Amino acid sequence: MDFSITINFLIIKGGVEECLQTLRMYADTGFKRLDALFCGGPLDGSILMRHDYEDIIRKIKQEADNLGISFVQSHLPFANIANFPEDSTGNSSSFESFNEAVRRSITASGILGVPWAAAHPGTAALYSDSKKANLKYYAPFIELAGKRKLGIAMENLFDGCNGKGRAYCSDASELTDLVDELRRVTGCDTGICWDFGHGNIMYENQADVFPSLGNRLKMTHIHDNNGTHDSHLPPFYGTADWAENVRALKQMGYEGAFNFEVTPKAYTRTVKLRMSELSYLKTLGEHLLDLF
Repeated sequence: MDFSITINFLIIKGGVEECLQTLRMYADTGFKRLDALFCGGPLDGSILMRHDYEDIIRKIKQEADNLGISFVQSHLPFANIANFPEDSTGNSSSFESFNEAVRRSITASGILGVPWAAAHPGTAALYSDSKKANLKYYAPFIELAGKRKLGIAMENLFDGCNGKGRAYCSDASELTDLVDELRRVTGCDTGICWDFGHGNIMYENQADVFPSLGNRLKMTHIHDNNGTHDSHLPPFYGTADWAENVRALKQMGYEGAFNFEVTPKAYTRTVKLRMSELSYLKTLGEHLLDLF
């Protein structure tokens, strides 16, 4: 058992060297396990959409190996895939571009040696169509990921995250049902990524649902909030009960990483401030492991 932290390659500016410098900064603050986040930034002009993106990812992997860093999980680009918005002319080119980004993030995750990648379920305009839409969309990508020795873990969401109203798979029973059906349809070991911030919004005590996840639980997103907004705060900065959450994970035999998905407050500030923030998060990670 260990902890990891998210590194968002799509918001790093300056190209390949900037990525390598960022890796070194994480290594200098003691992080040896990372989550490669291929979402959260503009696709146009990003590393992922460059013609030589595979070469860039290989350079990142080589530097990570040199630094003793491993990528223990990743995150695919996300959108409401069950109700993807078209532009005013009805042009679907943006959806095709998004799909290409998903394919490339699967390839990149494979190059980095990632075992599991998180994906967001979508919510259809007619809610009852949501499961069918997710099966249709994700099955081919799950099969593609399997060829890259990568598993896809569907993430729990929260109501309102896909716009207004109920969100499909904000309920754990919907999530386990979708994962079981994806396993059946694809023959691939599809899993669950449990997002603690989302769970804190949806459940008074989210640890109560962990036993129902069973062996489907493959990865985590660790962050906190006040129970109403997806704030991505560090653990213990919101209302989540971390002692209870960690106890429940231990009881169910969870073996994956505790992965911080915390919004970096000092990212655009000085390197000194950013490294201080990372060092503090490392201390919080060590405390979570002590609870485990």
